[in-house]
Amino acid sequence: MIKIYPVVRNRILRCYMRLYDFIAALMVSSGEDKKVDIKRILLRNPAAMGDTWYTLRLANAIKKKNPDMEIGMLVGSWSADMVRECADVSYVHVEDHPIMNRRRISIWKKMCQWYKTRRQALRELKAIGYDAAIDCYYYYPSCAYLFYQAGVSCRVGYDSREGNCFYTKLIHWDIFDIHNVEYQAELVKSLSLDIDDLTLSSVNFNHCDCLSDEKIYIDKEYIVIAVGTGEPIREWKREKWASLIDRIYTYNYTIYLVGAGCREKELIDYLTTRKRPNIISLCNLLSVPQLSEVIKNAKLFIGLESFAGHIAATYKIPQISIMHGSTNKYHWQPYSNDNCYVIRKKLPCNTCYYPSVCAYNNACMDISVDEVIKAVDDLLKKDSEDCM
Repeated sequence: MIKIYPVVRNRILRCYMRLYDFIAALMVSSGEDKKVDIKRILLRNPAAMGDTWYTLRLANAIKKKNPDMEIGMLVGSWSADMVRECADVSYVHVEDHPIMNRRRISIWKKMCQWYKTRRQALRELKAIGYDAAIDCYYYYPSCAYLFYQAGVSCRVGYDSREGNCFYTKLIHWDIFDIHNVEYQAELVKSLSLDIDDLTLSSVNFNHCDCLSDEKIYIDKEYIVIAVGTGEPIREWKREKWASLIDRIYTYNYTIYLVGAGCREKELIDYLTTRKRPNIISLCNLLSVPQLSEVIKNAKLFIGLESFAGHIAATYKIPQISIMHGSTNKYHWQPYSNDNCYVIRKKLPCNTCYYPSVCAYNNACMDISVDEVIKAVDDLLKKDSEDCM
């Protein structure tokens, strides 16, 4: 394990971070760790929606024990609409760092977007006056300097990347067999804040915004399948999805295919070309509250490492998660769902953390349809026995 910047492997980036920290140390010494009466707290997570979903669950756990506390969140614009719908969050701020920005635009446009959103976020943080700010994201980039610029008295983060001298409370990061949301919770607990049981946490939306006209979650038993994931290398082959759906079709459940974006729509269109009446695409049709309601009331959920899978885990519905071998299972499997089967191919190279330089032709995604169908049968049988 690399002791300095343990979650960063890129040599050029590590050199930049060393230079950054050298210059930062000349600007300021480490902040004083002092007791603060926290009435407003900021949680920062700039990553994809699945990561941010768990920070919303953390906000829910904080709010249950501290109902008078105001919670703000600093997120990427890709997650902002979802966070604005959350009843536990009082303030939403946006910063689109170019490293986190997956949009297909030039690096110059990404840099301009970052400058614009960061400047606006700094103004908002100063105006609100947070008592504490927690950087829940322990990979590059850090947000320590923005917290420092905003004048937040108590600034908390992990020591795994750049900017440590700008924090007032620094927590050591190491690889433990705990979930990502529990890493986030450790930062909150370091402030002696009481939080509710994370396994019981949820995401409270201001309004349900359901598809009431179709009533897809009221009068039908159905299975939800989410075919997409954030990185193409973690995808399952379309032929296997087609075979799986053909076999599940014989179970006489309605099948809803969910997804978002052009890539997932193309795959779902391919899977629905035969126009069978009980296989229905909901791709690009659902808001996050709607997606949550659809998943929450499903008979079974099947998906990859995706945002939709984390929603299914929250509501503890029967779930099958097909995971890539490069991922740390403990950090990123669906959290605290006893009804979840994680399917993952065991290889000597698990867990490599580095799928883009795989030397085995992505063999860890060579998972058979039979293996998934066995898990489907087991979960449906278990569910029918529980209902008896």
